[in-house]
Parts: sequence; C-alpha cells; structure tokens
Amino acid sequence: MAVHRKATLGSVKPSANRWKAMYERQNQRHVPGHTFSTPELAWAWLRSEQTLIDRGEWTPPATRRQEQEAQAQREAETSTPFGAYARDWIANRTTPRGTPLAPRTVSEYHSYLEGPLADFAGRQLADVSRADVKAWWQRFADKPRYRHHAYAFAKSVYKAAVKDGLLDANPWDIDNAARVVLQTPKTVRATMINDLTPEDVQRVADATQPEQWQALVLLLAWTGLRPGEAFGLQRRDIKTSYIDGIPCWRIHVARAVSRSRTPDGIRVDTIGTPKTPESIRHVWLPPHLVPAMEDHLDRFSQPRAEGLIFPSTNEALPFATTQQVAGTTGKQRRDRTGGKVRPPSGFNGARESIGMPGLRLYDLRHWARRILLSAGMGELAVEQYMGHRLPAVQGAYAVLDPRQVWPVMLRCSDLAGWTPSAAAPAGRDTAVLLNEMTAEQLAAAVSAMSPDQLAVLVPTLSPEALVRLLGTQGRP
Repeated sequence: MAVHRKATLGSVKPSANRWKAMYERQNQRHVPGHTFSTPELAWAWLRSEQTLIDRGEWTPPATRRQEQEAQAQREAETSTPFGAYARDWIANRTTPRGTPLAPRTVSEYHSYLEGPLADFAGRQLADVSRADVKAWWQRFADKPRYRHHAYAFAKSVYKAAVKDGLLDANPWDIDNAARVVLQTPKTVRATMINDLTPEDVQRVADATQPEQWQALVLLLAWTGLRPGEAFGLQRRDIKTSYIDGIPCWRIHVARAVSRSRTPDGIRVDTIGTPKTPESIRHVWLPPHLVPAMEDHLDRFSQPRAEGLIFPSTNEALPFATTQQVAGTTGKQRRDRTGGKVRPPSGFNGARESIGMPGLRLYDLRHWARRILLSAGMGELAVEQYMGHRLPAVQGAYAVLDPRQVWPVMLRCSDLAGWTPSAAAPAGRDTAVLLNEMTAEQLAAAVSAMSPDQLAVLVPTLSPEALVRLLGTQGRP
C-alpha cells in the first residue's frame, strides 16, 4: 500500500521498530515529542502541522505541549473535592498575626462543611456554579445569620482556590450576601442599651438566679469584659489595694475560655490567650462593686491562687459557659414531672423581670463602653480598656495611663449612686492623680466628689490643674 507523503514539510524515519517525524521551520527543528507505531501516523502528524501553518494558527509543538501539560495539571488539581480542599485550607490558614486559627474557629469552619455546605463538600471545586450557589442561598433563607457565616467561609476558600490558579472565577458571588438582616435592628438595640441605667443593671443582676452569676453580671457591665475572659479569671488575677481608704481592685485579663468541637463532634472547652493581643490588659473595678465581688469570692469561687473566680455549675464541664449564665428562655421548656412550661431562668429570666426581654448578655459589654465614656474616659482610652485593636498609627503611640483610670472608676460608682465613707476623705494619692489628669478627666472626677472631699482636695491642686479645671467651666 502506497504511503501518502507531503514532501513540502518534514520527513519520516524509522527508529527502533517505530517511526519518528520532524520538520524545520523558522530555523528550528520541531518534533511531536513522541514516536509513532506506523509511518502513516507520522505523515498524518506532519500534514496536521502543515494545516496549522496554512491557517495561520501554528505555534511551536513544544509550546503546545507545555500548554497542554499545564492544562492537565490544572484539571487534576481542580478535581479535588471542595471538602478536601477546604479542610486543607483550614489546617494551613493563619491569622493576620501569623498564628494558627483558634480551636473554636476551626470547629466552627468544620461545622459549616458538615452542616449547610455538606452538599458541596463532595463535589469538585470546578463543578460548583454560581447558579448552584444562588439556589443554596435561597434554600437557607430561614437561617440568615448561619447562612451568612457559611457563605463567607465558602467564599474565602474559593478565593484561595482562584489565587492558587485552580479556578478562573469565584462562584460565591451573590449580590448583598455580605449584609446580615438582624432580628433586632442596630438602632433599636443601641437605644435599648442607651436607655439602660445603672439601677437597671443592678436590678437584672439581683434577679439573676442562681446567685452565683449575680457578681458576673455586674462585672461584665462595669468592666466590659467578654464572657469568655471572665470565665478564665483566677484568684491570682485580682490585685487589691487602697487609695485614700477606698478599695482599688485591679484585674489582669490574660486568659479566655473558648469552646470548640473535635471532628467527631465531641465538645472541648479550652483556656488560652484572649481574642487578640490587645485583649491582654488590666481593668479596674469601680469601688461600689467590691462588696459584691468579696461576697462572691467567699461563697462561690474556687480556692487557691489558680482557682477560677466563676467556676462551672456543671461538674461535667471544666469551665463556665454563657448557656449556664443565660439559663432558659421558658419557650417550649417543660418540667419533667408536671409537664408544665417552666419559666425562664438565669440572665434570661432576669431580663424578663426588668421588662427588657431583648437584652443580651453581650450587650453588657456595649453598655460598659457607654458608661466609661459617660464617666469621662476618652474614646481612645476606652478602646484600649475594652481590649479593642487600634488602627496602626494610634496603636503605635497610645498608652493607657493607669493613673488616669482610677478617677473614672470613682465617677462610675458615683453614677451608680455610691458615695465613699466620710471617714476616708481624699488625700495625697488622689491629689497626685488629679494634678496629672486632663481637663475633661479632672472635671469628671471633681463632679463626683462630695463637698467634704472638695474642701480637702481643691487646696492641693497645682495652679496648672486649677487652670485646666476652670477652663472646662461653661462647656456643654
């Protein structure tokens, strides 16, 4: 059988019982990168190369082979299931500080893969389309917050896949998906917090049952601690002293309790560092809270220096939880014996009793920020006091001066209706603090003093402090 040869392009030669083809173009020799089993196949390859030249579509065969190999590699990588890629992303993900994800965050991410994203976990990365995501979004419309968090996680994983060159586009791109529709609008919640008075805080604390959590409610409200930070407090974290006969308690916030779950679903409560490096800080206790804390330490806290100040009420759990403090809402909760609906308990029951059923335990932290500002603490100092991360420039230069905090604590207690004992008038220590305050802090501290204290203190103020104080008179 005659073999058709196209003499205008290349040649075909035998090679170890096979056939190889080659041709020259642009002063270079080009080969297919492999041999052929028959000469007909070799000549067919040469004819296909000539066709590409005639059409103006020719590129060097070696270049085409490299592109094909790269495409095959991409296809192999994108064949990885979303679940497997996401778990690897979780394992290697780091925070902006360069540290691994917190156990609670890892547990939360895995719960998304096993929960709302379970249908995607076994599918290939490239097989998930925007239409699939939109259908998923509608399916979970009855769980807006949970849907929002799961969506944000999946979008971050796919964003990493795009950066890795595994995908050309991110299908997790739903309009307005970043917005969360809150059950209680921010304006309504802000008004509720602003309307909360020190008397309301005391009432909700007194109504919280069991009594073990009453001091905790007060502590969260007046210091702004996060619940997990309070659960991690130990006796050794409290330093007590006196200023002018008034108890001055300082609390070192160095640990926080977090909850997570293992891949097997087993709950794990761990104690570690707080949420951010800025959260490692000191807070001071307004003096009117000292009696409640002393009573709590005597009755409920664990012994020894390492003993937890707020231990768990459940022997099966090593640390207290927000659920223990919050109690029950009373909804669909029936007594085991009589079958009656049980009334709300814990913090939930207390908030009902003061007529604020929408108040959340974490709202006390927001209230603490407001009360500190009302007591004369500057906004930047409040952010540091709360353990918030400051912008880079402010964070580099801002230092919270402990000497300026104590007058704010006195003012907080004054707002709560507390007055120091007349037997302990202000003396030298307070005078030193006042002389070092800013004008606004000085005005706030002086306004909280009794006439007897002012009679003792005003003569001790330096001329500069008096000028600052007088300069605030008449300001709105």
